[in-house]
Amino acid sequence: MKPKWQIAVSSWSWHHPFYFDPIFTLFDVPQQAAAWGIPFVELNDFMLPPPRLSRIRKWFRPRQSSYPAAWWHYTAGNVRALRKALDTAAVRCICWTLDTDFTVSEAQWAAQRRYIKRGLQTAVALDAELVRLTLSGKEEKRSEVDALVVQRLQQTAQETAARYPALQLVVENHGGITADSGRMLTILQAVNKGLDQCRVGVCFDPSNVPAEQQPRDWFSLAAAATHVHLKTKAFTKRGEEKEIPYSTIFKLLKQNDYQGYMVIEFEGDGWPQDGIKQSLALYADKKNEVID
Repeated sequence: MKPKWQIAVSSWSWHHPFYFDPIFTLFDVPQQAAAWGIPFVELNDFMLPPPRLSRIRKWFRPRQSSYPAAWWHYTAGNVRALRKALDTAAVRCICWTLDTDFTVSEAQWAAQRRYIKRGLQTAVALDAELVRLTLSGKEEKRSEVDALVVQRLQQTAQETAARYPALQLVVENHGGITADSGRMLTILQAVNKGLDQCRVGVCFDPSNVPAEQQPRDWFSLAAAATHVHLKTKAFTKRGEEKEIPYSTIFKLLKQNDYQGYMVIEFEGDGWPQDGIKQSLALYADKKNEVID
């Protein structure tokens, strides 16, 4: 059964306690979501806590800088603890997010592949159905980089389909070479053209579209969306998001028969209680406008 517009919340909504509360970790997110009556979460891997004995473990790490910081937090104990937190809260992880870079040098790509492999294994252990990737890179570099990204992303998708056929990969418009949505969609079109299965989808975040490319790129991203971030920062007195016209976004998604989750990603200041409450109200209001 397709999730069609079901509400979820991203662990990034708790970015303030993550950075400023020394005892808050990713393990706290499922219970926090449950308290709001939200049954689904999207979890960011970089919010995993440091492993036990991390000050000692760091001396045994490979000396390459090409490993993402989150790599060292992928311990069996952390994965077990996170799965336990999800089960205890009766909350499901629907998406596991990785901060990947498909533009790195050949020497660094091996580390990225190991990171992706570990991320996919964790997603399966958590019963996630989606894995969100980023392409990263620098916006100004084009043809030679894009061809490399296509080849690497195709390889990743093929390996994912072979090992974990139930997992769906999605790429977010998230700066770097994806700041240009047309460029990103061209890359994904080329990737999917060479795949028999496990097509790579789009994670659409309307707030990540540069102002000068709005609303044009919203149309193309909404048409391709597999997964959507309902990014919020601040609200008007009437409960509207101050920067993103979500009436427009929801109408575009409706017109394109969007079938995925709507993931609250509160990015405002301070603790997220009010932000999540207002985001839920915004979601309900806009959904009622477009869904019969």
